Amino acid sequence: MSFSQQRRRSLLLLTLLVGSSSLPFLGCSFFKKTIGWVVSRPRIELRQVSVKKASLSGIQFEVGLLVHNPNDFELRLSRLNYDLSLNEQQVAEGSYPEKIVIPAAETVALNLPVSIGMAPSLLILRRLLSDPAAIKAKWRASTYFDSPVGELEIRFSDERQLKTSLPRSMAGKA
Repeated sequence: MSFSQQRRRSLLLLTLLVGSSSLPFLGCSFFKKTIGWVVSRPRIELRQVSVKKASLSGIQFEVGLLVHNPNDFELRLSRLNYDLSLNEQQVAEGSYPEKIVIPAAETVALNLPVSIGMAPSLLILRRLLSDPAAIKAKWRASTYFDSPVGELEIRFSDERQLKTSLPRSMAGKA
């Protein structure tokens, strides 16, 4: 093998080595842009946490979320795991099992039912009766979306003032 052939072979090997070692640094975004798939993260907004029913046996809440899909293709919410804290005390956790389709470039409102048992309910009811405006609700969730490029996990956390529809005759009677 002549010197020039050895030099060409070495140059080719060096080019392949450098080229293949730089692939991990290009990342998925390079390939997604190259093949045309760019997935933007959906936006999730906590709209409200409302008391729907309160009794000594428990409290039923409704958690209102807005989910916006900024992509030009639909996303499917495959599952949602959550926990709810009131005034820094965790009172509920669970999952929302229903699958929901979020159309391309649209926003979907979700209303999730959440219930808590008797023990935490007594403390919350006392607080609701004395000063309903003093309760802050914190919602944390992990959402999982099916997309054309695989599953997307989006973690979400937000805090809102608790909204209640207790009759005025009950307010201030703690």
